[in-house]
Amino acid sequence: MPLFKKSTTSKIPKEKSKDTPIVAGPSFRIVKGLRITEKATALQGQNQYIFEIDKRTTKPEIKKAIEKEYKVTVIRVNTINSPAKPKHFGRHVHKTSGVAKAVVTIKEGQKIETGI
Repeated sequence: MPLFKKSTTSKIPKEKSKDTPIVAGPSFRIVKGLRITEKATALQGQNQYIFEIDKRTTKPEIKKAIEKEYKVTVIRVNTINSPAKPKHFGRHVHKTSGVAKAVVTIKEGQKIETGI
């Protein structure tokens, strides 16, 4: 007597269309926050903002999340993946967490409030 019984219903695989729309997940999972550094504040004069993002997100997802959250028009998204670096504590070696960043260029005349 088997412990587990197989289901008798057959599963029909769904056809995936090539025209599936890009659906951005919740923006709080994609965009972790705005990075405020000297370089980031200098780039704000050129309508570029640096955001810390999740490493698995794609550029179209980042664009949709920024447009939805900040109500601006995004022109271009560039991403930077900084790898984890080893740090030595005595004889122990630990790694710092790697950071993924996105440099987002927005339309001329629009602005994102950074709180500075």
